[in-house]
Amino acid sequence: FAMPEETLDLHGLDVASVAPRVAEFVRTRRARGRRCVCVVHGQGRNAPDGKSVLLDVVVDVLKGPTTAAEVDAFTTAPHEHGGRGALLISLRS
Repeated sequence: FAMPEETLDLHGLDVASVAPRVAEFVRTRRARGRRCVCVVHGQGRNAPDGKSVLLDVVVDVLKGPTTAAEVDAFTTAPHEHGGRGALLISLRS
């Protein structure tokens, strides 16, 4: 994965607003010719089970029918880009 060209930070958003924001971010950044982006979903420090509530939503969007065609791959970001609280996304060219 390359360095992310743009980042979407989801901190402060509720679960219902995450899916459309992520789908729009991926679609518009790919249309602008970006090849690698980052989505920060948080680590879940405030969640009762210690897991990110938003991670599952983001992954579902990236694998979903409207977004999967835009994405080559995604992986947990390296520490300097958010570590387990973020995903690096490789967009199709």
